[in-house]
Amino acid sequence: MVFTETSVKHDLRQTRLSRFGRVLALVSLGFVGLLTFTAIYVGQVSVYRASVPLLVAAVAFASLWLLLRGAPRALRFVRAVELSTLCSGTTDKLAGC
Repeated sequence: MVFTETSVKHDLRQTRLSRFGRVLALVSLGFVGLLTFTAIYVGQVSVYRASVPLLVAAVAFASLWLLLRGAPRALRFVRAVELSTLCSGTTDKLAGC
């Protein structure tokens, strides 16, 4: 494989998006864990409707991480995964993408 400036930029973009997805998934799951721990500590264990969008965001960002880690992917695939996961991970605050 010949390394050109474009292929290096593409690999760097894929690596950054993968790490970005991992960090956001961990932050989202940490926040859901904090909400669950607080509910158990207070003694009001129930399903909060506010935590459902956080779980959806965590799954979306985890899929961003899992789909883009490892071997280089096609640029079209990387862009499609980036757009779909960021839209589905942020639709709880936005009107939609």
